[in-house]
Amino acid sequence: MGGYQTSIGQVSVTSILIFSIFVGITLAITY
Repeated sequence: MGGYQTSIGQVSVTSILIFSIFVGITLAITY
């Protein structure tokens, strides 16, 4: 598993995928 080093800290790819899916579901519900 890779990740991206940001000012906040290490961000894993899994958390990015979960976040993107969550945003997608939210947009689907909103619109």
